[in-house]
Amino acid sequence: IYDDITEAKTAEEALKRSEDRYRQLFESSPVSMWEEDFSEGKVYLDHLKDSGISDFRKYFDENPEEVIKLAGMAKVLDINRATLDLMKAKSKEEFIVSLPGIFTPQSIETFKEELITIAEGEVLFKGESTHKTLSGDTIDVIIHMAVAPGYENSFGRILISILDITERKK
Repeated sequence: IYDDITEAKTAEEALKRSEDRYRQLFESSPVSMWEEDFSEGKVYLDHLKDSGISDFRKYFDENPEEVIKLAGMAKVLDINRATLDLMKAKSKEEFIVSLPGIFTPQSIETFKEELITIAEGEVLFKGESTHKTLSGDTIDVIIHMAVAPGYENSFGRILISILDITERKK
């Protein structure tokens, strides 16, 4: 007795090729790309909504510490080489450990707008902001956030791209 596993092997090889292609595109992209898990923050926002908060702009204006708290709930799953170059980090580990230091008052304000967008049920966000590199330089950036398909309810996988527009702004 034997089982023909040709079809399963073919599917497995196709999946591996697809994963390799995705990894290559992600790693070699000239644009800074991040993959985050914001499921903990989404649960927290949903809890705030369930407790009766409907005007998140007013809530975050009156409770700015909540924006910082929610920023800490974003878990960086992966970043690409362009992110390391943009932020002047030597490794992914160095970048993740140093992440709180990249935020400026303007980037906190932009993150607040992103949180309001998420609280309103949106899965896309675009904003302009500033960040600090690990070497201390301030850069102007455009941020695009998109929830990956299939994660619209949990926000367990968010894709973020960051484009450096510092020279354009000057």
